[in-house]
Amino acid sequence: MERYPQHQFAASSAQQYVWLEELYPSLFTFVSQAVADGRVYAVGGARIEYDLLPSGESLCRQYLHGQRYFRDRFGSCSREAWLPDTFRYASQLPQILRLAGIKYFFMQKLS
Repeated sequence: MERYPQHQFAASSAQQYVWLEELYPSLFTFVSQAVADGRVYAVGGARIEYDLLPSGESLCRQYLHGQRYFRDRFGSCSREAWLPDTFRYASQLPQILRLAGIKYFFMQKLS
């Protein structure tokens, strides 16, 4: 980040930040400041990037815990769902994302 100050970065699940916070607290402080400065975006909204076809209940819990973490640590929730490598999507996903405060959905597999 210091080498390319004009670049912006993103990490896609709350769990990545949890590991950073637990294992590398000084780096987490640096990343938290970068989030506040708009150089790092906490995207995804879910606790982890899930795969295959989880149940609606599982999706609700993923977004509940992920968004809560983002709000508690960074002062705001993610507005983007990011699922680049999911093979199937639950039919409830649009409603769950909307209720989780997610405005945008990014993926690369939709066939």
